Amino acid sequence: NPCRLHPADAERLGLRPGDGVTVRSRHGSLATTVALDESLREGVVSMTHCVAPNPSVLLSLSDDRQAV
Repeated sequence: NPCRLHPADAERLGLRPGDGVTVRSRHGSLATTVALDESLREGVVSMTHCVAPNPSVLLSLSDDRQAV
């Protein structure tokens, strides 16, 4: 289940497709890989929900709206 982000964000962060990253919030963290998606707005990170162990509790829309 990759972490998708805009290619411009990946370039700015020095990330390439398939690189390992950790998505963190004050609720926890989740290890994943990078995938590029030009359809996303810059500053947006997208992941599919419903992977073990329930990452929906790790990220909160109301609390963690910080650009990558």
